[in-house]
Amino acid sequence: MTKPPLWPAHLHHFCLDTPQIDAVVPWYETHLEMTSEKLADGAVWLSGRQRNVVFRPAAEKGFGYVGYALADADQLARFDADMTKKGAARSGIRSPVFGDGQVSIVDTDGKCFIFGLPVHAETDTPDRLPGRLQHLGICTTDMDSLIAFFTDTVGFRASDIVRNDDGSVSACFLRSDHEHHDLALFAASSSRFDHQCYETTSWNDIRDWGDHFAAQHTEIEWGAARHGAGNNLFIFVRDPDGNPVELSAELETREFEAPPGAWKTEPRTLNLWGSAWTRD
Repeated sequence: MTKPPLWPAHLHHFCLDTPQIDAVVPWYETHLEMTSEKLADGAVWLSGRQRNVVFRPAAEKGFGYVGYALADADQLARFDADMTKKGAARSGIRSPVFGDGQVSIVDTDGKCFIFGLPVHAETDTPDRLPGRLQHLGICTTDMDSLIAFFTDTVGFRASDIVRNDDGSVSACFLRSDHEHHDLALFAASSSRFDHQCYETTSWNDIRDWGDHFAAQHTEIEWGAARHGAGNNLFIFVRDPDGNPVELSAELETREFEAPPGAWKTEPRTLNLWGSAWTRD
């Protein structure tokens, strides 16, 4: 089976709009131990060794864009040509976190996904509290179109598909490298950002993050628990805008050729240990 030009890629950063940037930035500085840098357009780039987020000031919170890192300029050029061949809609949005040549495309919900090369060299050295930005979740009102776009056009592979009793898809977990998913799609009443996830190195890291959040007087809202799809351990907290922030460990891996698994829409799919969050 021939791998598409996308393969492999990994989630590098994302951008969100916030109406309270003066509260959000210090939260990420203290809670996720990131360093902030003001950008020319008024946005703020928050970074660690293995995690990057951009926040833009806005009247209300919203989805900005997502940045995926490719291996080198050759892969980026092949991906660009593939998107042209497939007629992917383009966007004029550019990320300050990527260098020249970045490829910006628009998904079927109008969200911008940018593929490029980081302006700063990436490192495998963990942060003091390990937590590598690993996946995002987004909600959509049209699962079938979005799944087709990311798999048929962009080149993601489906790892697990969750279906309702009538056969419709309630969730789909997509990968662009060996990890179970770096993009999770959820059926909901609106198209929006859902959550961000940082992969740690072990269960003990989850413990240490829990102690860290406790020291900040921040409540763990979901977990500790284990997802069914992906089989990873996790806890969730929320940032000042209410965006869910997940810390994960032991996420499954999949070979490129592996077919997607099938799950039912039920609490155990999202939490083998108990109850699950629901999405409207």
